[in-house]
Amino acid sequence: MGVIAQWANVTEEQLASNSLLAAYRELKKQLSGDTQMLPALEGLLTRAILKGRFPQVNSVVDMANIVSIKHLVPIGLFDFDKIQGNVELTLALPGDQFIPIGKDKPVKLSPGTPILKDAEGIFSAVGSRDSQRTMITGGTRNVLAFSWGIEGIDSALVSLALDECAAEILRFSNS
Repeated sequence: MGVIAQWANVTEEQLASNSLLAAYRELKKQLSGDTQMLPALEGLLTRAILKGRFPQVNSVVDMANIVSIKHLVPIGLFDFDKIQGNVELTLALPGDQFIPIGKDKPVKLSPGTPILKDAEGIFSAVGSRDSQRTMITGGTRNVLAFSWGIEGIDSALVSLALDECAAEILRFSNS
């Protein structure tokens, strides 16, 4: 957990003022108007660093979380075999909802929230929540990794983070 140790003395104010995190926070606010829930990456950093509770899910998800923290680039992982048809990146419409990980009932999304959906429906509120239907489990064999950048985020950094995440997943699966 050397990546987390590098952040050991960071304060909440320093975390909140980080330019990369601020860019993702601003995007979330512009698209969905949501200022209450932190973007997933910032929430991960807050739990892992400020609260000392790195969320251990499973080896694959934990590796992606470490790579996300290292590069400050969000990475979503999905069980590719549970995705039906084509994947579409779009914006939520009024009334759109899905069942996120850890919930029993559908959650309504704010219109304008970036979403990933397939033939069965929404499986990610990009940058904040992912669905129970496509989450990574011990039975997952094929993974879809997704990331994004915006103005102010170097596309090469996003590519680097995704490449490193893929290499770590492959390294783990071959061991």
